[in-house]
Amino acid sequence: MSRQCVLHWVLPSALLLCLTISLPSWSQEANSAEGATVEEATIYLAPLEALRTEKEQYVDMLESMGDREVVRIGVLLNILRSGNAETPEQATAYQIEMKECLRKLTWLCESGLRNFAEDARVRNFRGNILYDNFGKQVEGVKEWHTAISLDSSYSQPYNNLGMHYFHVGRYPLGFQNMDRALDLEPKNPDFLFNMAQNYLIFGPEVEKQRGWSKKKVYKEAMKLSHRAVKEAPDDYQLLEDYAVNFLAAENFGVKADWKDAAKAWQAAREHAPNQIKLFYTWLNEGRVWKRAEREKEALNCFKEAQKVLPDNALIQRLIDELDADA
Repeated sequence: MSRQCVLHWVLPSALLLCLTISLPSWSQEANSAEGATVEEATIYLAPLEALRTEKEQYVDMLESMGDREVVRIGVLLNILRSGNAETPEQATAYQIEMKECLRKLTWLCESGLRNFAEDARVRNFRGNILYDNFGKQVEGVKEWHTAISLDSSYSQPYNNLGMHYFHVGRYPLGFQNMDRALDLEPKNPDFLFNMAQNYLIFGPEVEKQRGWSKKKVYKEAMKLSHRAVKEAPDDYQLLEDYAVNFLAAENFGVKADWKDAAKAWQAAREHAPNQIKLFYTWLNEGRVWKRAEREKEALNCFKEAQKVLPDNALIQRLIDELDADA
């Protein structure tokens, strides 16, 4: 689940209610009335099933195929939520494609159980799919516990359980599992990110559980967020989140370091994946400089943002405000 669970994380269950299909047990009897589906599943799973005598390669491909379907579901959800489907027919086609992606995830889960039910990574994978994509939290949590019982040195299910327990308000268990994940993989950028966000989101509980002051909670969160960036310096999402986290300083009674915040946006800009994100980095660096009362730097950033999106009304308003104050 990593960042795909709960903090960047879950595809909202409510958005999938009309798309969710059940996870049947894999058997010829269960699918006998769906001959075409069985044939499609066989074709889809053929490359994976060819590796069933090579467990590590099999599980690597299982996770890779699952990631591909999950990413596509996310893309389709974004299109549908934003209303960017050009016609009602296209929107219907996207919904049908999402159902197909979900169906493929069921096939992958059942293939994993059929071939390597006693493998911790397989059970963790199934837990991720159940929890994140089908809204089956109880079943997902059970799979993660099963994964740990099969291999207590495998870090991923601890991270997943930790995130789950934080978000259902069982904070001691959340800390217990997240701490264990970081003990096993102290340099894992996703785990570092998740813990940093937990500190920022659940500040009062962190104060209580850790015995820290409010200011220390923020400072420790920023340390974790910075470590995540150091471990994955090309990951735009982590770079952006680190930069955004400077804005939380005031909520914890800490004076933000706007110069470092500006540097964080500059670092993120080097890895911006598209024009929208590029615009966002210029916009927010400008806002940071504005808060630091560095109007010249702020104006330069806003003008660079305007070059990316020339017709943006917000940028024009910010430029006008700075010009009026000059």
